[in-house]
Formats: sequence, structure tokens, C-alpha cells
Amino acid sequence: MLVLRSGGWILLLCVAAPAAAQDVGPFRQLVGLVEPGDGVRVTFNGGREGTARVAGVTPETLSVITRGRHLDLGEEDVWFVHRRVSDPTRNGAWIGFAAGATSGMWYLYGFCFSGSDSCTPHPRVRDFALIGGFFGAVGAWIGVGVDHLIARDEEVWPRPPAAAWSLTPLLAPERRGVAVSLIF
Repeated sequence: MLVLRSGGWILLLCVAAPAAAQDVGPFRQLVGLVEPGDGVRVTFNGGREGTARVAGVTPETLSVITRGRHLDLGEEDVWFVHRRVSDPTRNGAWIGFAAGATSGMWYLYGFCFSGSDSCTPHPRVRDFALIGGFFGAVGAWIGVGVDHLIARDEEVWPRPPAAAWSLTPLLAPERRGVAVSLIF
């Protein structure tokens, strides 16, 4: 019976090692996610937010330029770092150009072959190129605008939570129990 009780306490001692809240990580997690020149939105300690350009990042500091000032921020200075993620604008420009040029040429084709006297005898290739180019340019402009509108912020670094808890067994000849600690 004594062996079972001792074995139970040894098992409890091994299983109930001190536990803490999961550590989200210092700036070393941020090193691969942002690069110098990236635009970020930083939530500073205290809740104030600001936009900045990344000047450099090391495992200990995040160097940013905001409003013309160079700041070296430590983990205690920053709550969150958000990076703006958007679709490449070249993609939106090409898709918009193709959609605009196609719709412009279909418009000219429908207008000229619907019995209108404005396109006698038939539209020339130059007319299709001019209308397609104009509508394509408008479509490209709209496509770039849409790409900028649908950009989103992605959280790339959260500050580790301040609260933690630990569970430690108390084993002594005169005391048996468990100590629970809460840290706020």
C-alpha cells in the first residue's frame, strides 16, 4: 500500500510540472515575416496605434521609421504588429485591362453591326484598337483601385500574454498537497 501511495506521488510530481501560458515568442518570430521597407501598423504598449516602415528587425528589437523618426522598439513596447497584405497591382491591372478592352471591342462590334449608319462600310482595325485601348486603360485603372481596396491587415506578431498559471506538488513528510499560482 505504501508503494502505491509513493508511486502515485512520484507520478503526480512528474506529470504536474510547472505549467505556464503558451509563450507566443519574442521578435525572433518576426524576423522571417517582415523585411526592411515593409509597411506595418504597430499597436504600442498602452493601446496607441501607428503606421510605420520597417527599418530592420533583430530577435531583440524592431526598428521602425514613423513620422520621420527612427524608433528601436523592444518587446515591452509593442502589443501587436500588423502587416498590410494585398494582391499585386500588376495582376489587377492586367485583369482590368483585358476586361475593359474586351468590353470596349464588343461594344464597338455591337454598335457597328446593329444597323447603325455611323460605321459605314465596316469598322477598321484601327477603330477596334483605339476603342479597345481606351476601355482597356479605364479597366486597368479600375483593377488597380480594386486591388488597393481589398488589401487586408495580417497580424504577424502578438505580444505574449501577461497572465500565467502554475501547478506544483508539495511533498514533505508533514505536508501533502498542490500549490497553484496565478500571475496577472
